[in-house]
Amino acid sequence: MEMRPFLRKNLSDTVKAELYEYIDNLDLDKGTKLPPENTIAQNYGVSRVTVRRALDELEQEGVIIRIHGRGTFVNPQAKQFKINLGVSQELGRLVDQSGYEMRICLTAVETAPADIIVAKALGIPAESKVICVERAYYADGKLAILCQDTVAEDIFPEPVSREDWEESSTFDVVRTKAGKLAVRDWIQLKTVLAQEVKSLSNIEGEFDCGSVLEFFGLVYGQDNQPLIYGRTYYNTNYIRFNLVRNISAF
Repeated sequence: MEMRPFLRKNLSDTVKAELYEYIDNLDLDKGTKLPPENTIAQNYGVSRVTVRRALDELEQEGVIIRIHGRGTFVNPQAKQFKINLGVSQELGRLVDQSGYEMRICLTAVETAPADIIVAKALGIPAESKVICVERAYYADGKLAILCQDTVAEDIFPEPVSREDWEESSTFDVVRTKAGKLAVRDWIQLKTVLAQEVKSLSNIEGEFDCGSVLEFFGLVYGQDNQPLIYGRTYYNTNYIRFNLVRNISAF
C-alpha cells in the first residue's frame, strides 16, 4: 500500500491512524519491516518527531516491534486482531470490524440534575444540569453495545438538538457544538449482570448473554479537565477485545 501525504501536518494521531491503515493492508508474506522514520515522515509530509511519537504509541500497544540496529517491524500477532483493547475506536466501527451488520439506535437524550457521583467526576457543582445520552449498537440485529454518556449542559453555548445527537457521536457533538476536543480517557473494566444493565436503560431488546463487560470512565479534554462521564457495556459474544503487551524483564 502506498503512503500518501495528507493536508493536516504535525498531528501524531493522524500519522498513527494512517499507519494503522498501512499496516492493515500490508502483505506480511512480503516482509514485516516498516520504512525508516525519515521515509515515513517524507511520505506523509510531517516531521520525524511526529512520526516517532506515533510509532512510540504503536509500540506501546504492541502493534509494532523495534529492534535496535535492525529497524521497526509489524507484530504479526497484533495484525490478526480485529479489535485492540489499547486503542480507542468509534463504537459502530467495532461492530463492523467484528464482521456484523451494524445498526445504531439513539434510545435516550435527557437533561437532569447531576447526582453527587457524576458531579464529582465531572468537577461540577452538585445538582448542575447534565445531558444524558444513550445509544444502542446492534450486530446483525442483536444488542452488542450499550453506551451511556453524560456531559455538563453548560459547556454548550447553545442548546443541542436531538438530531445532533442522532447524527454524531458524543465526541463529535462536544467538539462541534462546545468547541472542546477529547484527547484521552481513563477507564475501569469489570463484568456486570446483563439484567442489571437492562433495568437502568431504555434499550430495545436484551443482551443475549448472562453478563457484559463494562467500561466505566472519564474522557478528558485538552485542558486536562473531564468532559464526558461514561459507561459502555459490551456483549462479548459479538465484541471481543485483544491486547498485546510489552513485558520488561522481571
